Amino acid sequence: MHVSAQISVLINTLNEADKIRICVESVRWADEVIVVDMESDDGTADLARQMGCRVLNHKRMGYVEPARQFGVQQASYDWVLILDADETVSEATSVILKEIAKAENVSGVKLPRKNHWKGRFLNCCGWYPDRQLRFLRKTRSSFPTLIHHQPEVQGEIVSLPADGECFLVHDAVVSWASRLEKLARYGKFSADAMKQKGKSIGVLGIFARTTTAFIVNYLIKGGFLQGWLGLFLSMERACATFMKYTCLWEMYSDDKNA
Repeated sequence: MHVSAQISVLINTLNEADKIRICVESVRWADEVIVVDMESDDGTADLARQMGCRVLNHKRMGYVEPARQFGVQQASYDWVLILDADETVSEATSVILKEIAKAENVSGVKLPRKNHWKGRFLNCCGWYPDRQLRFLRKTRSSFPTLIHHQPEVQGEIVSLPADGECFLVHDAVVSWASRLEKLARYGKFSADAMKQKGKSIGVLGIFARTTTAFIVNYLIKGGFLQGWLGLFLSMERACATFMKYTCLWEMYSDDKNA
């Protein structure tokens, strides 16, 4: 008889006291729940401990990838499901992932993610199926230190269907103000990564890429089918593009004026 693989869940947090409980409740089926907290000051870590989670501390970095690598390394079991505090998993997830974990040849799993804005499912502008490589073997995986980079996995990666019963649920846009603030922060980190790779851009390039991002999301990725929300989401994608490339342009401009 095949022994079921044991599974660790890793949740990364930074001031998520209002969300951590729902996230943890969705993974009660796991053999271990680890919370890696990045210097929260709202009681998130204490709440996680009260719920029986194993809580570890990591310095605040501004982005999550280093803390994820740290947390994965601390997991007790080889299979690790990685979540953010504003994410939960569907009810059928435990059954499906435990079955997949029995396959020796599989090293990672991409799960579709259902993003929401104030309870409304976002199914345009590339927001779905938004597959995330979040279930993996720690002995065959590593996280790059760059922002928004998928983990590097050695071996076969399975991609679950968008219309299946196993998926992540993400409270993606709480407010437009908080979203734009996040885009500004992430834009700086993305620009740093691009500059390290020797990439550069001019003013016309920024305009072209920003305009293209809006057109692609609004016309090609179905934003126009979702009314004002699709328009806003297309503008959000254009804004994200503008932020990161403007930050990149500014870095080179500052270097010239130094």
